[in-house]
Amino acid sequence: MKKTFTIAIMATLLMVSFSGIAQPGIIVHSHFDPPVTLLGQLDSDTLKIDLDKDDLADFGFCWLGYPWWEPYLVLLNPNCDYMLQNVGDTSSMTTPEMQWQHHNGYISVEDEYKWCIRLKEGGDYYYGWAYTDAFSEPNPGSAHNKLYIAVHDIAYCTIPNYPLHWGQTNTNWGVDETESTAFSNVYPNPTSGLVTITGQDLKSAEVFNTLGQQVATATGEGETLQVDLNGLPAGVYFVNITDKEGRKCVQKVVKE
Repeated sequence: MKKTFTIAIMATLLMVSFSGIAQPGIIVHSHFDPPVTLLGQLDSDTLKIDLDKDDLADFGFCWLGYPWWEPYLVLLNPNCDYMLQNVGDTSSMTTPEMQWQHHNGYISVEDEYKWCIRLKEGGDYYYGWAYTDAFSEPNPGSAHNKLYIAVHDIAYCTIPNYPLHWGQTNTNWGVDETESTAFSNVYPNPTSGLVTITGQDLKSAEVFNTLGQQVATATGEGETLQVDLNGLPAGVYFVNITDKEGRKCVQKVVKE
């Protein structure tokens, strides 16, 4: 599902409101064609992105360091951080080994960047990703080239703690089985209604539909939780499970 967005230009300041990204849809992906390009110069172009539609920018792309402009990913929300996806790395963003960064990220000209984005809300994390590059072109009459940041794609998942992968645009990729079963199992799956969750020191579980809406909560605690999906339409649901240590994982369940 593509988001809707608006662009307003004022002088050389470019503002993109990501107003539609939190609309219904598990993973909301926007591909910019042509890409959004930000020119590095005095009063440089800036792109600010509001992932969760709370009218506050979470991160953005801009040029810093007058008079020697350099491209950066900038964090605008103290609850937002990022990580660069290494080439060949197929891990999900919930992998414990992920090295999340809390400072602005420098972008080298002529390089491509695969950004993983994490946004904390309460005790949950929401994940997204972005694809950018930076390039230069001749600037007639000047000894210095024009420099640009190009933003090609941005995506955001509305399901809390969902193990999103960089480049993922839909849930057909499935849930990483290794991570999801780290401390819990869900059965029967598919189910006709009642779902049992087993593990150690389980605390809670919430069920989300494919619109990102919470539709059920679990009962019980300890080694067993139960979720009743009776009365819900047939389809795919996501169970967000939390244990007493605060660990979280997501299981995909099919309701027949």
